[in-house]
Amino acid sequence: MEKAFKGTYRPFYSRLFKKMSPAVILVLAAAINVLYGSSDTFKPYKFHILVLLAVCFVIGVFYQASRIRIVVSPVRLSDAYFRISGFDYNTKFNEDLDLDKTFLEVIEEKIGTNDSICCLEIRCGEQFYYLNKASDWSYGTLREIMAEYEQKTGRLVQTASYWKTVKRFPE
Repeated sequence: MEKAFKGTYRPFYSRLFKKMSPAVILVLAAAINVLYGSSDTFKPYKFHILVLLAVCFVIGVFYQASRIRIVVSPVRLSDAYFRISGFDYNTKFNEDLDLDKTFLEVIEEKIGTNDSICCLEIRCGEQFYYLNKASDWSYGTLREIMAEYEQKTGRLVQTASYWKTVKRFPE
């Protein structure tokens, strides 16, 4: 029997904008300060500082784009396979993973200095996928996927050391 679970799909550019919006505000504030600030220290170096800000921003865009490029929704579990459907950037893909060779692990994804979210990593050989990396799955649905996986395979879901100390998946 096959059971399906679904997260919320967000297009690539909206995921990228969500991740980059704090950096955009910071770069704009720094650029305005360099261009129109009252300090005379920046005047001889305006061009150099603006180029440095632009390079840092471009590096940030490439870094965040590589981290959020794959989004998974929906997933299906049957007795023999773990079917993953999703988008790589905005291109649809489907993968059927052998359930006997598939492992699930709860990992912590840091967001800033004091906050984090839980992600579910799905590994099968050299392939791996993440659920909730873009905060697009509810924790209740992730708990259901873990319970279904444990029921079908008889293996427990591995948890990161942080969540072992908490002893529960977050609400």
